[in-house]
Amino acid sequence: MRQQLSLDGSWDFQIDPAGTLSSHDFDVWRTIQVPGPWQAQFEDLRLVAGVGWYRRCIEVPLDWNNRAIFLRIDAADYYTEVWLNRQSVGQHEGGYLPFEFDVTAAIHLGAENEILIRVADPALQHGDIFPEFPAAEIPCGKQSWYGPVGGIWQSMRLEARSPQFIDRIQVTPQGLAGHISACIQLNDLPQDGWLCIEYITQQGVCVSLNETAVVGLDNSIEFDIEQPVWWDLDHPALYTLSVMLGTRSMLLDNQEARFGIRTFEARDGKLWLNGRVFYLRGALDQDYYPEGIYTPPSIDFLRDQVRLAKKLGLNCLRCHIKVPDPRYLQAADEEGILIWAEVPSWKDLTFSAAQRVKETFSGMVRRDWNHPSIVIWTLVNEDWGTGLNHSLAARQWLAEAADWARQVDPTRLIVDNSPCLPNFHLNTDIEDFHYYAAMPEETDRWRDFIHHFASRAGFTFSLNGGAKRSWNEPLIVSEFGNWGLPNLEKLRQSYHQRDPWWFKTGEGWYPPIVSPNNAEDRFIAAGLENIFGSWSNLAEAAQWAQYRALKYEIETMRAESALSGYIITEWSDPHWECNGLVDMARNPRIFADVMPHFNADTVIVPSWKSLDYWSGEEIRFDLRIAHHGAETYQNAILRWTLTGHTIQGYSDSLTLLPGEVTSVGIVSFPAPSVLQPTSLEVLFVLTTADGHEITRNTQAITLFPSDLQHASLSYRVWSSNRMINEWLAAQGYELDAESGVRIESRLDDSLLRFVETGGKVLVCVDDPGAIEVLPGVRVESRKHTPWTGDWVSAFSWVCPGLTRIPGGPLLDFTWKDVLPKHVITGLKNEDALAGLFVGWVHLPAAIAGRVSYGNGSLILTTFPLLTTPHSPTHVVLLHDMINAVAQHSNI
Repeated sequence: MRQQLSLDGSWDFQIDPAGTLSSHDFDVWRTIQVPGPWQAQFEDLRLVAGVGWYRRCIEVPLDWNNRAIFLRIDAADYYTEVWLNRQSVGQHEGGYLPFEFDVTAAIHLGAENEILIRVADPALQHGDIFPEFPAAEIPCGKQSWYGPVGGIWQSMRLEARSPQFIDRIQVTPQGLAGHISACIQLNDLPQDGWLCIEYITQQGVCVSLNETAVVGLDNSIEFDIEQPVWWDLDHPALYTLSVMLGTRSMLLDNQEARFGIRTFEARDGKLWLNGRVFYLRGALDQDYYPEGIYTPPSIDFLRDQVRLAKKLGLNCLRCHIKVPDPRYLQAADEEGILIWAEVPSWKDLTFSAAQRVKETFSGMVRRDWNHPSIVIWTLVNEDWGTGLNHSLAARQWLAEAADWARQVDPTRLIVDNSPCLPNFHLNTDIEDFHYYAAMPEETDRWRDFIHHFASRAGFTFSLNGGAKRSWNEPLIVSEFGNWGLPNLEKLRQSYHQRDPWWFKTGEGWYPPIVSPNNAEDRFIAAGLENIFGSWSNLAEAAQWAQYRALKYEIETMRAESALSGYIITEWSDPHWECNGLVDMARNPRIFADVMPHFNADTVIVPSWKSLDYWSGEEIRFDLRIAHHGAETYQNAILRWTLTGHTIQGYSDSLTLLPGEVTSVGIVSFPAPSVLQPTSLEVLFVLTTADGHEITRNTQAITLFPSDLQHASLSYRVWSSNRMINEWLAAQGYELDAESGVRIESRLDDSLLRFVETGGKVLVCVDDPGAIEVLPGVRVESRKHTPWTGDWVSAFSWVCPGLTRIPGGPLLDFTWKDVLPKHVITGLKNEDALAGLFVGWVHLPAAIAGRVSYGNGSLILTTFPLLTTPHSPTHVVLLHDMINAVAQHSNI
């Protein structure tokens, strides 16, 4: 039988960044822990690639004689060479998969043995110091984003075996009836060999199967499990197949493989799990960890992570362009969550790169075949490394690679390229797409995209020819999301009360919008401490903004019956990228408890056109129920209540079928009278006929007293815009072209002279040339700049006291129709009355600000207020801006 000697623990280590040294060149060695990348363990090596040397002496038991002895490394990145007692025992290329060397001939039994390991880590950031492994041609995933990962990052061991042993057990359930096919691969043929096989249920019941003779290196068996228990999300039943290899005189080896009985397929435009329609609710997971980067802390950590993901309503993790530690899949199998796995990306598609990709995928399938949690494989992400738009050869390669991948693993779904504009699919089992939109600025664009995507848009597949499209692939929005910001106090608790080391990463981006370093200093310098009070308050506000964005985006998707799921970007913040549902230390976002209200099997979708109303106006929702649970509900009732008021109602009896989106219809009720602008919630509760709650959801709305439609103070005003003048007069303002508050769209010399002599001016600008008379102050478009906020979110804020509109300081969906398309730069931070910043408080700019000039009052804003006001938010904001400039008060 096998015996193992773990090689995890302390090793001598030294770094060779240029890859030019040998082990004899080091007089002093550091101490490193295996497993774990060297970048995770040494402050001075955080971003250093090159070569890592490992050295350790270990005594091998004398009773391992007459055994085959192997040195096994579960993963080392990227090219590994091993010497045992100064004798070369093998080399391996590849950064993610296990390998082993037969070291029997080099071992000294009963004595100490020196193990020397050299691991070369090419990295795009360091140039090609290893010509035989060009960094652009090797699968490396997100190392080009978050920094290189080098060294032995998974466990290693010495293992003594019989010279004939079981090399692999591959178990394939054939459907759900319990018929099992298994292939048992041996390394060598024993004379008169036999296999004794049994399976063990999750309850520990052992069922022996017939003994069979060894027929070759590959031995196939089939058997039936009576009354099989399926592997499913709520009941992840796992079986164990135990195989003993022996001869007439002795037992040679005993190995086990765990497996689950489940089906997952794409059919009729839908996903199906175990024969039922399935809606995928996933999150992108970079599979990075607080201390270990690639190396997770423990299996318990991973189990807790899966439990938390399921608590938030997720049923899938898309392990993003990285092959995970096997414990990651073990936790998914045991806790019941699906895995969408991906080949690590590369940069240039050469012949060598294509070979490496196929070798990597084949290795992933070989290692992970038995995991029931894995249901989807992706070959390429966002055209990284392929160049599909301009290369016919690349398109042909990818289409053929997808067919080849189906032959390698015919049991799972294959995605050829998981695309975003301008790339596309060619040959895929799932029609997925990535799309990011700023919220609340791009609510309409998001809604239009989802509707277009749900109608099977042409842009998702190649328009250059070569596409194999059935028009029946399940539709999944496989990347979308928005940023929050972490609570730094909680985050630092996982980093020994210090800033995480990765705070100093992200500087390579231009413009520099993703670097966390000195974020709190920028927060103070931008005057945001006066707005939010503290970083913790800002983080809380940013996380609630992320919640509102995700809620709107997910509800928009759930309203479309053609869609089969989505993948949120992302599960955890990976280093500087702050769009996770948890931070890097796995602290949940502030909205964790309410996220399942819109991220569950059954979701109430209150579609709306606006969220601000005058008292007495009709509040309207187009209600749908997206039901993707397994149960059919007859005579369900949907009730709604306006919190704090007696307004309530309920639907007719509803029949909810699995996999269907049911229209409840338009629900409307009058907005009650309020004495001041007020934020309220509409509560929706879906119950069974006997009153059992199925699900609930809420929608915030803002109500305004109807008397705020008119000016509360009688100011004399004037605008050269005739329509604005007419509207102002209708609201009770007195028009005065000589001395009234001027409300204009441009600032010229005459207006400046008016301000200088005591005049009061509000300039609402949407033209970069509108304020050229103010030196150093510019109006700049947000379009095609980081201020757009589509991927790295831009956070818009308003100074408390500027307006009577409830909420803030961050602007929510109430403001969606008045959010600016331009910013103002060059104002002093203390003069900003409203503004925005990007990501980790980068590129702060004003969207409203006071300008000191002469004896008058001048406020500039990019709020689009000079169209005829049509929404309560628009009307009240214009009144408040007029009041601010007229009063010349310190907000």
